[in-house]
Amino acid sequence: GTFMNKWTVPSAELMEIILRNPDVSQKEIGKRLGIKQNSVSGRWNRANVNEILEVERMYRKKIKALLG
Repeated sequence: GTFMNKWTVPSAELMEIILRNPDVSQKEIGKRLGIKQNSVSGRWNRANVNEILEVERMYRKKIKALLG
């Protein structure tokens, strides 16, 4: 399985916000979720956000190249 199989509901909520609003800050995410920035940071790490965003960028680039 993948690490996404181990996500909690809060991790999935975090990823939804990030994917819908790529430029959102952790502080803004905290406001939306009603939690502190350091709690957002913990969820960010547990959800492997950086890795997911890197994969998303890679696929976006590949698709653009195929369609370009």
